[in-house]
Amino acid sequence: MTENSPSGRWTVHALWMTGVFTFAGFISYMDRLILGSLIDPIKHDLALSDSQLALLQGAAFALVYIVAGLLFGRIADRLRRRIPLLVAGSLIWCLGTVGCGLAGNFNEMFAARMVVGVGEATLAPAAVSLLAASVPPQRLATAIGAFVMGTIVGGPGAVAISGALLAIFEGHAAGLPFVPWRMVLLACGGFGLILPFLFLTLREPLREETEVGVPLSQVLATFRRHIGVVLPIYLGLALLSIGDFGLLTWSPSLLTRNFRFEAADIALIFGLGVTLAGVIGSLGGGLFLDWLGLKNGMRRHIAIIAILAGLAAVAAAAMATPSQLLVVAGILGWTMASAVAAIGGIAVLQRVLPADCRGTAMSLVSFFAILIGLGLGPTLIAEVTETIFADSSAVGWSIAIVTVPAALVGAILFLVSRSQMPEEREP
Repeated sequence: MTENSPSGRWTVHALWMTGVFTFAGFISYMDRLILGSLIDPIKHDLALSDSQLALLQGAAFALVYIVAGLLFGRIADRLRRRIPLLVAGSLIWCLGTVGCGLAGNFNEMFAARMVVGVGEATLAPAAVSLLAASVPPQRLATAIGAFVMGTIVGGPGAVAISGALLAIFEGHAAGLPFVPWRMVLLACGGFGLILPFLFLTLREPLREETEVGVPLSQVLATFRRHIGVVLPIYLGLALLSIGDFGLLTWSPSLLTRNFRFEAADIALIFGLGVTLAGVIGSLGGGLFLDWLGLKNGMRRHIAIIAILAGLAAVAAAAMATPSQLLVVAGILGWTMASAVAAIGGIAVLQRVLPADCRGTAMSLVSFFAILIGLGLGPTLIAEVTETIFADSSAVGWSIAIVTVPAALVGAILFLVSRSQMPEEREP
């Protein structure tokens, strides 16, 4: 069976698959970032420092994700059937989230977060590979954009859903078998167990032996040929992810510590405001970039991404202001600018790199984003708060100090990539 249908029309199954992967991306990022709005109760019950909390949100996940992600990227390129990989991965990460809710100390929660990282590492490379095999080529960018939208919405969705659940459980704490924050983790991890069953509804086109990916040496040679273009894009997207993970991790604490926001208020801001900003940024930005068109030249495309990174830096600077209106506006602005830049960067990588290493190419996006973004973002902000300011109310300044330079350097890296784009690639 061939990987792609020659028809350019959506099929019912292709639409269903796109929807399933969009939902899976949402659940994945929700479980990845769920600790963000549970920081204070977890810190109190387990007697943890801000640095330990940052390690749980960052390094505990990133250590295994970056290694497993590369492995699963190669596996996704070479396996004839990828659905079993998705079923196993989703089962593992959801049970890991449940394990976080049962953890009794730092070490146990650190181990549970590592389990989450292993399971989630299967999703992006396998999903992109399956979409490329099942969705008409003329619609592939739209399908991948929808998947990316799910992950973008998953971040604020984690804050919104966990905040709302926390408020509900706190209102009925006397009749619960566990304290409210544990109930939130158990509920979210248990809900995610629907994913393995959804993956089993997908029909997978089997690959021929000649279509099961290229040798590793050829993949490495391909990346070496395009290193000047693709490496700055990978690093630029990773630097923006410092803000994605760091800002979304610590902005709920900024709102509660400095502006006395309640859990229900934060759930409204992130559930409605940030989620809407993510949807507008991903779908609206995708439409804008399609309208701009790679046919107008990838140099112009990358220049737009650099401008967006600069706008994200302006939004991050608002975190240091004493105005809650500017802080909320900055959170929304960062979400929109970063979303469009991420989709644009992935689109360029798809154009530059050949189709026979899709899983590996996508796993490298996750590799750099997690290594630099999730691995460093929350931790650096915590270290600045504790070491430089020694004042938990200064977390807004810490967010700005870390994320503004990251976004500006990211913009410079995008311009470096633009300068390395061969002239013959311009139409």
